Amino acid sequence: ENSLLLGFYTRAPTREIKQKMKWFFLIFFVLISNWRKAKSQLFFTLMGITIACSLWASVDAINNQTTRAQEEALVLYTSASKPIIVKKNSSMIDEATYVELRLSGWKVSPVIKKKFSNTDIEIIGLDFLSRHKELLSNQGIEIDFNHFSKLTFGKPIFFASQETKEKIQKLGLSIKIIPNELIPPGKALGDISSAQQLLNLNKNFSYLVLTDSMPREKTKLPSNNLIMIDDTSAKEFQSISDSFNFNLRAFGFLSFCVGMFIVYTSVKMAFSQRIDCIKSLKLIGINNSKLGACLIVELLILAIIAGSLGTLIGLLFARNLLPGVNKTLGTLYASPTIETLKFSPDWFLLSISIAIIGTLVASLFSLSDLAKISPLDTGKIAKKKEPTVTINTFAVPLILASVSLYFFAATSNNLILSFITLAIVIITGCTLLPYFLILISTFLQKFGSEESPLYNWIIKDTNKYAKLIFTGYLAFFMALSINIGVHGMVMSFKTTFIQWLEKRIFADIYIQITDEKNLVAVKTIVKKYDAESYPIIYGEGRMKNEPLEIYGFKPAEIYEKNWPMSERNKYSWRDINEESSVFVNEQFSHEKKLGIGDRFQFQANEKQFIKKISGVYPDFGNSRNQIMMSMNTFSSIFPEKTPTTLAIKIDESLFSPFMRALLESDNINYGTIINEKKVKQVSLEIFDNTFKISFQLALVTLIVAGFTLYTNLVTVKKLRMKDILPLNSIGIPMLTLLKLDFMKNISLTFVVSIFSIFMGIIISFILSDLINPNAFGWEFPLTLFPTYWLQIISFALLISLMTSFLSLRFDFFNRKNGV
Repeated sequence: ENSLLLGFYTRAPTREIKQKMKWFFLIFFVLISNWRKAKSQLFFTLMGITIACSLWASVDAINNQTTRAQEEALVLYTSASKPIIVKKNSSMIDEATYVELRLSGWKVSPVIKKKFSNTDIEIIGLDFLSRHKELLSNQGIEIDFNHFSKLTFGKPIFFASQETKEKIQKLGLSIKIIPNELIPPGKALGDISSAQQLLNLNKNFSYLVLTDSMPREKTKLPSNNLIMIDDTSAKEFQSISDSFNFNLRAFGFLSFCVGMFIVYTSVKMAFSQRIDCIKSLKLIGINNSKLGACLIVELLILAIIAGSLGTLIGLLFARNLLPGVNKTLGTLYASPTIETLKFSPDWFLLSISIAIIGTLVASLFSLSDLAKISPLDTGKIAKKKEPTVTINTFAVPLILASVSLYFFAATSNNLILSFITLAIVIITGCTLLPYFLILISTFLQKFGSEESPLYNWIIKDTNKYAKLIFTGYLAFFMALSINIGVHGMVMSFKTTFIQWLEKRIFADIYIQITDEKNLVAVKTIVKKYDAESYPIIYGEGRMKNEPLEIYGFKPAEIYEKNWPMSERNKYSWRDINEESSVFVNEQFSHEKKLGIGDRFQFQANEKQFIKKISGVYPDFGNSRNQIMMSMNTFSSIFPEKTPTTLAIKIDESLFSPFMRALLESDNINYGTIINEKKVKQVSLEIFDNTFKISFQLALVTLIVAGFTLYTNLVTVKKLRMKDILPLNSIGIPMLTLLKLDFMKNISLTFVVSIFSIFMGIIISFILSDLINPNAFGWEFPLTLFPTYWLQIISFALLISLMTSFLSLRFDFFNRKNGV
């Protein structure tokens, strides 16, 4: 009897669960049956999620991989405890490069550090013959090198602790392990050849470590594909991670938001079409929670399918963007990069998660309308507030928030707060746009009369579907505004950069000085051709444990006429001759919040110095803190140093023989002569590469917005057919109605484009005045580009023409076929 009762109570809950699951799947299949008669809505929803996810995933993939390359380089540098040399675009450095550096006089030694395949054992390979004593003493390890007399070719030998030895033996590897308990667990130490043999690294190393200080003439690596990582470059990598990658991710997120407008429109339309179905389900007793659960599951399935496809497309898009990113990071920041993007399961799952979250957020308003449907009404949603009231309610707090955030970001120099300000400003613009469109519609309505019924109808029809129509135009407005804003910022920067470059590179030739003999040879030729030389000298210091570049120069009239200054007074050039005064770059002034008249302390040559700021100069392309002082002041800090560069100004008629004399001299290397035209050309190439990615993302966003507008027009058109067909039935030609609709779409696009210009100017201002100074420390004035505005309006109208034509073509063909 007890067993029967137990069986009954065990089976009862199971039966109840089965019944609930049966009802759930029944409701679910009823709801998704709508997609069979709304295939275009399903396509647009899937495309919206796919496009949005692909844009985000591509940027995220690039950010993750480049950040990982930087972090790996920093880990190697930290473990080496000395400056190291790595390749920019590869995790390994080849033997040929090592030989080239050694032959060039660089005192480097190869190191291998790599995890053994699918284990946590780190294999360390060192060049014992060149520097084993120093390296092993750094590790706190004492090893009897008589062991190496027993080495035989073909069998790698390593030192490891007993614990690590047992782990390696379990792997069945053909290597010899010599126990040494002074070696940390999980590490195996061997000669460089043993490590290469075990890890199959044929003639490759992880990095090269600088074994001794280099002479002054060896300050530049022989290959542009190599970088040296030291304290200064390590700080710069961290700066890149916090600014460049964040900047890129912000634009990716904006593109993602534009794509999500497609999802919002499609889901809104699908929900509107299913109101009668939902009302019928409610009449038979299905509650809101069950309906909501089914709709959420439906959205999750769509998000997973489209998100997976979007992530894979994003990987392909990222591989297309990668060369531009590598060129920017390699040329502007001398940062390590990656050759190819690899598929990562973690990144794939994260991208799909982002797609799911974005889809649910985009569908939130539609799901919230579920409770407002009454099974006893006509199927319509309960009356909402008037659009103007809703917009006013949100607009005022958003405007106040935008203004407040701007002042907070400007005073705090906080990059994240600057991007939040930009986001709130864009949201405010998107909130105000429908309000202004409704105002224009209300104004145009006053011109209607009984003699113009079609005019009255098109205005009323626009107001009736205003919310859905304006949703598509919001994405279009956002894309246009971002495009104008990014272009305005970049071109303002470029205009300022070109002017700055023309003034800063004032000399005809710059010659890098390698030694005293080289300096004497250059001065002799300069004197012979009656040229003017302006010595530049370089030293390094520290300020609060941060690297500080220190330059000495000879103040002269040519500097005063040409050298660009962002802050100065009438005494700046007089004061720079005094030992107590220096110029600082904008990055230094911005980061330390110091200006003209302020004093600061720094350390150089093992001494402390206090100097007064007498001027601030722009220093585009440099993320490091830098100061300039007169040659006399510099000599008091570094008495032993000699000029590192000579800037030469010479008469144009003597330029050719002067250059010939330099090249014929035995004491002057051709590679140390820099032509000012070449400097300007390379600088502009670096600039264009830096912002190439931003332009690409802005263009892609605009194309996505065009697709959003198309999906919006198609979906709204289907809802409006019940209003258009009666007019056609009473004798108004369908072609006339389509022409009116066509004109309405073009007019709305034009109005939105005009409004987006004002929004774009505001975005340009925030990018120029907040984000760039806080991210890079560079300030520049905003310039307006009306010609580009006309181009972008023309492009917007062209997209609108195409989308309007595509959305209306089916109606025209149906009319021709008598449907």
